[in-house]
Amino acid sequence: MIVDWSYTKPYFPVGVIVRVAVASVIAVALTWQFLSIDISAVDLTTDYASNRQVVVYMLTYLSFVLWSSVEIAFFCGSMALVNWRRSQQPAAFGQLLTAIGGAFCVAFTFSKGGYLIAYQLHHPWPLATEKALSSPLVGLYILLVLVGLCLATLHGNRATSATTTATTAAVDA
Repeated sequence: MIVDWSYTKPYFPVGVIVRVAVASVIAVALTWQFLSIDISAVDLTTDYASNRQVVVYMLTYLSFVLWSSVEIAFFCGSMALVNWRRSQQPAAFGQLLTAIGGAFCVAFTFSKGGYLIAYQLHHPWPLATEKALSSPLVGLYILLVLVGLCLATLHGNRATSATTTATTAAVDA
């Protein structure tokens, strides 16, 4: 949806193809890594930061999450600014909430990924601190992106509906 909102017609297919290609590569890497891990002995959480296979799997996953959330934050922040200048405040507010949600997800990936890297360097902070940080960050991300996209989409549908109604009334007259 964000790619659809962000790119003009000539660049839209390229934007979609790049994202599908990156997601496919990450999915293949994650599947390969998942199949090589003995999941009967470990969970794919920071509780098992001592297991290198779990760390590699989680860092691969978190790298994709980081890339996605930076895109969400950047594109939605840019669109919010453009829509605010066009006096489309409801859409801009929804996109701003989505951008802030993306920023919370960036913080989540730094919290989780940072803990995993620090653990490998033998300088981790307490696991309880990581969990206390990561859970609210991902919760705020989900909430803000959900509410933000709903607001932006509802405003877009109302604007489209009003334009269609006005056009239909003008044609009927």
